[in-house]
Amino acid sequence: MATPKFDWEKASKIVIDATVLGDKATCEKHGINRRTLWLYRKRLDELQAKSEGALQAKLQEAKVEQARSLALVHHSPQWLEEIPTTITAALQFFQVAASQLDPSDPRAVDSMVDVAKLLCEVQTMREMMETRMNGQG
Repeated sequence: MATPKFDWEKASKIVIDATVLGDKATCEKHGINRRTLWLYRKRLDELQAKSEGALQAKLQEAKVEQARSLALVHHSPQWLEEIPTTITAALQFFQVAASQLDPSDPRAVDSMVDVAKLLCEVQTMREMMETRMNGQG
């Protein structure tokens, strides 16, 4: 029995889903196991190495299309433009609050610990997304 031809478009959409949704959710969504997802990534990496330019352009098109279908690209991207300003304002607020809080107050300390945890989580998520979007994860 002949091996079916590798469907790079299907594989790339699934790999892009994994970038956005995570491996487990993607495997459940597409009815595949994690080994299959790993093989898709491996095959796409091999294809990319063989035909760097053409495949890269097609993968980029697939990423944009997949992002649209997952509603990551909103019709009105105004909210995207507001995120950096909002984050900057929040950071400034946290800095002022930290300088004015009483370090002997357990509630104040708990609040700042929560802020520090949140900022660490945001930084970690940013790094993970950059790694995945750059094809390193």
